[in-house]
Amino acid sequence: MRQIKKGFSDKNLWRMKQFYETYVDHPELSALLREIPWTHNTIVFSRCKSTEERMFYIKRCICEKYSTRNLERQINASLYERTQLGDEKLSAVMRDLEPSTKHIFRNSYVLVFLGLAEEHSDSDLQKELVKQIKKLIIELGKDFLFIDH
Repeated sequence: MRQIKKGFSDKNLWRMKQFYETYVDHPELSALLREIPWTHNTIVFSRCKSTEERMFYIKRCICEKYSTRNLERQINASLYERTQLGDEKLSAVMRDLEPSTKHIFRNSYVLVFLGLAEEHSDSDLQKELVKQIKKLIIELGKDFLFIDH
């Protein structure tokens, strides 16, 4: 007698089908896909438009150990696009160096969490950054200690 598996919702079956259709022609990604959780995979294949973008976020998930919230935040902040734009500004020598080196230099940052107006002064930026740092230190509590080496 044939055993029937239960517990797969129509939504899960749809996602499995999407997953298969997205990656069937990309065997180079199969080893990477196994290294991140299913939820991360669903976020990547449903939100990313190209194979290169998917590979970028999958590798970042593995390397940086992104939570689902952080992965979504990075995608919403267009990390892939900003990294690609930043790479064009690097000299040929820097692009030829160790691949991780090119991610150190960035000219653009996403600071939407500051809630600044589109047009703002450097002073406004500084004040909001200090407020956020103060909130962080308060959140860490009175037992927090930073010791510089």
